[in-house]
Amino acid sequence: MPKNQNRVGVTSNQLQMKTIFLTWLVALITHNYGWQIPIGGYLGGPPQSGQAKTSKGELIQAGSDVLLLLQEGTKITEFYVLQDVSKPLSGFDNQYFDITPGGDKLSIGLADGVNICIKNAGVSSKERVYSQTYEGGGLAHFQFTTDVEYKHFVALLQEYKNYQQVLGQIDYELLVGPGNGGSGSQSNSGPRLAINCEGCSGGGYGAAGCSVSTSSYSCSVQCPPNSWACCTVVGGCRCCK
Repeated sequence: MPKNQNRVGVTSNQLQMKTIFLTWLVALITHNYGWQIPIGGYLGGPPQSGQAKTSKGELIQAGSDVLLLLQEGTKITEFYVLQDVSKPLSGFDNQYFDITPGGDKLSIGLADGVNICIKNAGVSSKERVYSQTYEGGGLAHFQFTTDVEYKHFVALLQEYKNYQQVLGQIDYELLVGPGNGGSGSQSNSGPRLAINCEGCSGGGYGAAGCSVSTSSYSCSVQCPPNSWACCTVVGGCRCCK
């Protein structure tokens, strides 16, 4: 047999052995440790069903609901509501953070490395990734279509402890003009938003989600199992049981 032919055969065998060894090594690492490459700065990688973005705002509690507020300049542009959270909230004050929206959960990453998840009941959140997880009965998203001062919204929220009453007050102030509807005290403020899940213009019994638009905001909601979505122009978007 010619020497060159033998050398080619040896090289081919060595290549096959290296390929088999590397395949075995990758399978062993995957089996024992899984793929845990950080994505976007999150240890283990957050749910990636949405586009991550940096925003300024805070995570606060109003009654039994948790709100994630997003600020742009001096205005509040949008906010998320997680209904009926069972455990007390220890959120964060006004600061910059990274947020990754998913259909029924939000991943929040703070600059100090704290990772927070707010999610619908029963939705997986990969607990090992998050230092804080809040679970509730319906995740709604509100976007303002008119200018609303961030500080004013927070002050009303601290007073009413109910974001739907705050939205009702803001609608009333837009109707009557600044200074004519009171400062937000419950004795002289405008009409309240209905919260009784009746007269749904979107959603209804059996619906998993819905959306609606008013003169000052638009909203949408995703509801967990054993609840249904209701969207009205006087009640916003919420989940009902």
